[in-house]
Amino acid sequence: MLLLGAVALLAVAGLAMDENWPKVARVSTSFLTYAVLLLAAVGARRPTGSVAPFRFRAFALAGGASGLASGLVRPDVEADVVAAGVVAGGLLLGGFHWLALIQWRRLHSLATR
Repeated sequence: MLLLGAVALLAVAGLAMDENWPKVARVSTSFLTYAVLLLAAVGARRPTGSVAPFRFRAFALAGGASGLASGLVRPDVEADVVAAGVVAGGLLLGGFHWLALIQWRRLHSLATR
């Protein structure tokens, strides 16, 4: 999450330097929605030090909510754009993040043997 937060911070800083305030609002709202929902969904169910696998549905839910938040903060809200953002956020953002964590855990367990 820290790496993703750093990427979002760099993106927001670049947009702010360009004075692109609508996109600053969209990226910030989208990232905060994703981070809060994901940490709440994953953190609430995982005791400290747990080795239980991450659940895809938590990542998909957070990603979909992130896409929804991004779509609703647009200056001109269009239903098809919001729906595409929900699907893309859930599958792409949530899916890639989930896959990256699963693969990282596998690599980490192999390296510590």
